[in-house]
Amino acid sequence: MHTLLALLAVSALSSALAAEPVRVATWNIQTVGSPGTAEYDAALDVLTRIGANVVAIDEVKNASDAASFEALAAAAGYPYTAVAPYGPMGSLRTAVMSDYPIVDVAHRSSADLSGDLSANDISRYFLEVTVDVTGAGDDLHVVAGHWKSGWYEQDPFRRAVESVRVGQILDGYVAAGDNVVLMGDMNEEIDHAPLSPLTYTTLPAGLPSTWTPGADISSMMADGGLVNDPFPPIAADATVVDARQVDGTDGTRPASGRRLDYIWLSRAVAGGGVASEVFDCGDEALGLGLPKYGAALASDLCATASDHLPVFADVVVPTAPTVTAHGAGLLDLSEVMANPLVESTGEYVEIRNMGAKSVDLGGYVLDDGDNPDHLSAYDAGGSTLLAPGGIALVIDPGFAGDYTIPAGTVLLTTTGSAICNGLAVSDPISLYESDGLTLVDAWTTPFDPGNGVSAERTAAGWEPHRCGDGGTHSFGEAYCGAP
Repeated sequence: MHTLLALLAVSALSSALAAEPVRVATWNIQTVGSPGTAEYDAALDVLTRIGANVVAIDEVKNASDAASFEALAAAAGYPYTAVAPYGPMGSLRTAVMSDYPIVDVAHRSSADLSGDLSANDISRYFLEVTVDVTGAGDDLHVVAGHWKSGWYEQDPFRRAVESVRVGQILDGYVAAGDNVVLMGDMNEEIDHAPLSPLTYTTLPAGLPSTWTPGADISSMMADGGLVNDPFPPIAADATVVDARQVDGTDGTRPASGRRLDYIWLSRAVAGGGVASEVFDCGDEALGLGLPKYGAALASDLCATASDHLPVFADVVVPTAPTVTAHGAGLLDLSEVMANPLVESTGEYVEIRNMGAKSVDLGGYVLDDGDNPDHLSAYDAGGSTLLAPGGIALVIDPGFAGDYTIPAGTVLLTTTGSAICNGLAVSDPISLYESDGLTLVDAWTTPFDPGNGVSAERTAAGWEPHRCGDGGTHSFGEAYCGAP
């Protein structure tokens, strides 16, 4: 795993309560080259210097190059890889290397995307890779692509069609609320579009004999024309990253100075803050730009590796919250004993984790409206980590074995001499995150359930529970066993 220097770049950018910093990169590598060659070694140095968590690579040329890609990924410390199959028209392929486990890989044909079985209107497959950035099911969907190159009459038309297909890919992810990064060589400059002609109403000359538009493309052409611009279909769902070299220029292909390689982010990812850079080895002497790994590279090393420059960005990926406000059902107050038989030692509050992630309750705040108390482990050196489905019991610091506590229960206590300086049957109970401000859950309708009887949360609401009545508690067994 690449230790994320991106934290330095994005920590001040995101205000999200639950987010994972991730560094992503895209690079048209021209050819991977065989291990031990100058271009391969230069590419390895560049990848190591950038240290992205997920890298999209364009122009894996053949089976030999694919094997070299796998070797390059392993040498650069990436345990997970995916390579697209050969596309309908041409041998160049896209690939992805990742720190994070790859949990799904897909490539969809134009027939899949359009619903027209006769459609054959993309050159290379767009590789869809899903990575789990936390190991807890927090997925980032990475779409890696390489649009049609060239300036013959049919080439910009084919790029426009391919962007319609990419837009269809993005539509599905965005509609599902997924986090998405689109990366690759679009072979077009965003500030030079739209092109001439402004729209296509007929098929241009020079298309391959096997190239067949989907019915949806034909309908667009007949209904006002297909716009000669590959960017709008993507901009409908994503935000482009305005990456630049340290010297302020935005070119990603040094020979022409053109900006061809892009990173696009779904709105939720873009909203967390972005820091980006087009990495040019020739700028290393300036000592600027995003944090990087190791020593500065020789000024000509990037040119040895490829005719394109890599583009990388530090982003924060929204993740499932560890806890949420009351009502979301992830972390619940589930039982309160405010009127025990032994007042000095028998009070307790039960907390249950209804979510899919472990929660560290150390430092959380329990408040009865009068005396807030921070939670800590009951036993010195004990755990405060509450696993999914687990139960924690907040007991008096002077607990005297008043109840039989099931094995596996996380035992917590408070910093005061008693829970909130002593609970009363009229006290509302609130649980806050460690900031003392973010409400997690609350019991807002206190009542007196009777002497030696707790109030427990059931499917019907809060009700009295008496030990020995069979454990009616709907979230877990009550802690019974009278002293």
